Amino acid sequence: MTRPDQLTVWLDTTPVATIEEHKGRVRLRYLPEVLAAHAGQPLLSCALPVQHRPFDATNFFDGVLPEGQFRAVLAARASVSAADTFGLLIRYGRDVAGALVVTGADEPMSNAAIDPLSHGALEDEVASLPDQPLGIHDDSELSIAGMQNKLLLVKLEDGWGRPLGGAASTHILKLDSQSHPGVVTAEVAAMKLAKAVGLTTVDIELSNISDIDCLIVERFDRTTVDGQIRRIHQEDMCQALDLPAIRKYELAGRGADRSGGGPEFAQVAGLLDEFADDQLQELQRLAKVATFTALIGNADAHGKNLALLHHSASEVTLAPLYDTVPTVLFPRLKDEAAMTIGGATNLNVVNAATIAQEASLWHFDTNLATGAARDVAQQVLDCLDDVVEANSEIEQALVKLVRNRAERFLRS
Repeated sequence: MTRPDQLTVWLDTTPVATIEEHKGRVRLRYLPEVLAAHAGQPLLSCALPVQHRPFDATNFFDGVLPEGQFRAVLAARASVSAADTFGLLIRYGRDVAGALVVTGADEPMSNAAIDPLSHGALEDEVASLPDQPLGIHDDSELSIAGMQNKLLLVKLEDGWGRPLGGAASTHILKLDSQSHPGVVTAEVAAMKLAKAVGLTTVDIELSNISDIDCLIVERFDRTTVDGQIRRIHQEDMCQALDLPAIRKYELAGRGADRSGGGPEFAQVAGLLDEFADDQLQELQRLAKVATFTALIGNADAHGKNLALLHHSASEVTLAPLYDTVPTVLFPRLKDEAAMTIGGATNLNVVNAATIAQEASLWHFDTNLATGAARDVAQQVLDCLDDVVEANSEIEQALVKLVRNRAERFLRS
């Protein structure tokens, strides 16, 4: 099959740009009608405002592809190099994060279909994930970012389906970690707590499939309108700041995936200050996010685990929280903050004064920031026992951790 010179980028069902290879990079050009309607607006990304000149959009499009070993496996299946972003988009670009759909220049937007999965077929898909990252088959044209192996699913009235030919997935399934058993149980509990205090909107459940504990989480970048699945645009903070995925951590640390130089809360605040309609509300929400991150001990809250929702061509808000893992409950996981808070690298020391120090870096009212932070700490305490069932040792440990940190936070 001849490799295309150019691909079309769609925003849900509307073509908005083209991309091509240029000296090993991905170059993007907006279409004339988009230039006329949305000049200067962050249609696809805060880092790619609509302009006449072409953009080097490599970091942005790298950001919708897997990382590490899973990227290497997908690249081998597509017979391209793992460094070949353009080649990977040709093969896996039809269903990615946000509202993006990438097709050949002369191809239809989608030849999507959904393959219903029986319970046995779903068990087979889960069991085969270690050898078949993302549940990729020859008829799959999908991708999702990250270092974890996942299965993309479509919620049906009577079960689950497998997206074919670029059909929009609605849910993400993640397996429990063999090296850190209980991680998915802890993540489900933390996500339910985040939803109870208004920091996420997504539903999440724990399920045992093929004798493996799995979490199944609703995608916040999908919705259903008149029975049709529609995509909602979003981008993570590395994409919004034009940073490569390898720089998702603010501080360098353990492991090859922690090179440092990644997003800081102050940079996130800057994006909200520039692009949000209600800056006050969004900055208060950001203070709550920083507080919640410290309360649950999530040292992996890096720049690809915090995102912006693009509600229109010109307006962004913080996306609902996702990938909220209380890493401090697992001694072999990271214990240094992915994003510092008020200069603190240890989440255990974060208190009202730390939040005030962080807010000052945003040039934001410190009283409003600490007020928002104290509100979320109190909300967490008020609902903790009702939300986290504490049936397992890891849930019990989470309840103890969060209660101690929230009470200490409110005393500070």
